[in-house]
Amino acid sequence: MKGKVKVTTSEMVATRAVATRRRFEKLLETLFLAGAWLALTLVIALLVVILSDILADGWVRLNWKFLTSFPSRHPEEAGIFSAWVGTVYVMALTALIALPIGVGAAIYLEEFASRNWFARLVELNINNLAGVPAIIYGLLGLQVFVRWCRMGESVLAGACTLALNEFARHHRRLPVRRCGRCPTPSVRQRWRWGRRNGRQCVTMFCL
Repeated sequence: MKGKVKVTTSEMVATRAVATRRRFEKLLETLFLAGAWLALTLVIALLVVILSDILADGWVRLNWKFLTSFPSRHPEEAGIFSAWVGTVYVMALTALIALPIGVGAAIYLEEFASRNWFARLVELNINNLAGVPAIIYGLLGLQVFVRWCRMGESVLAGACTLALNEFARHHRRLPVRRCGRCPTPSVRQRWRWGRRNGRQCVTMFCL
């Protein structure tokens, strides 16, 4: 009996120790979540304060003349027309260059290319380019597009550089590749059916 009582007592002690440890871990988890939410709230509040201050100072100066005027040495005549128009041009050209090449390359590599050394080499280069810092793409664009291709400091050179950057970073995330590799029969069947028609393929999986 004494032996059995000792075993029961040790089991009770072990159970209490486990319960105490679980309560301690739960308390730590709660404190961590509370600290994380507090930090997030403080960051969002700081962001709201900064944006509110910027809007309060700049809203009275935001008018049509400011949006349609070029930069000037005189503050009352300065505007951001060239800045926002150049941004729109660069983004539009980047989309026009990156989307067709990216989607076409994804469809070719996933469904048509044979698994030979060339396809593996392309995949390897795309994966390696995805981890290259953006500053390297800037230097690459400067040397290749600005100097070698003689595009100069133009919108086209910037768009080609950004298109190369976005293509390398988001190529493997394209829905057309994920659907092509999906093991679900229904998705694979829809993918095979949509591949027969280019417009349907783009509509279903690329957009």
